[in-house]
Amino acid sequence: MNILLPFARVLACLIILTIVGCAQNVRIKSITKPTAQIERVAVVDVTDQGVRLDFFVTLDNPNDDPLPLTLARYEAAVGSLGAYTGNIVPDVTIPGHGQQSVRLPVVLATPAGGSVHNMHWSLSGAIEYMPPGQIRELLNDMSFPRPTTNVSGNGIIGDAP
Repeated sequence: MNILLPFARVLACLIILTIVGCAQNVRIKSITKPTAQIERVAVVDVTDQGVRLDFFVTLDNPNDDPLPLTLARYEAAVGSLGAYTGNIVPDVTIPGHGQQSVRLPVVLATPAGGSVHNMHWSLSGAIEYMPPGQIRELLNDMSFPRPTTNVSGNGIIGDAP
């Protein structure tokens, strides 16, 4: 691995920020992180082999600008069934001063004839979003991580989260 590559990226970023920051007509906006809350958990399908659950997360954008969601990484656990790790591309945008719902699917193996009703569930994860602006686009092009908002919660299947 080339040890100079991370240094070169940082140096390039600083040069670009200096040039862009010195331009008189560039406006840098402050973006407030959106919030995320688990609204409900739905049992979609139960078979002798497993269960499919959908976790519905509502994201609230307090900013004027819309925020496209680019990736959701999450882990869910249900009772003694174990954990599920998921990555999805939501392919939705939270409107400015608006809300957007995202569905996070979870599939777990169950014992034959097993039920998940009244089992404890937990979910935690991070949802990436793309802030507006040229500087963020440059950082994205240089493989800097996108900002995220966290989501977490727990409850009992069959009850409201």
